[in-house]
Amino acid sequence: MGGFDVTLTLADVDFTNISFTQGDFLSNQGTTNWQVLNSAPDYTISCSLDGTSNNASGSGTLFSITLDTKD
Repeated sequence: MGGFDVTLTLADVDFTNISFTQGDFLSNQGTTNWQVLNSAPDYTISCSLDGTSNNASGSGTLFSITLDTKD
């Protein structure tokens, strides 16, 4: 795999402090282009390997999400 795009919908009325952190699945293979586009309630997380013909394979973490729930 050389890259991915994932779009998540997270209701701002339910969550605060939403953040995304790049995992090591692709970055272990080389330099990456990591991007999070926030158009609440939609978040598009994109990552791709830059300038390499190597693709990642196996298992690993693409990204993680940290958020707080509203009471």
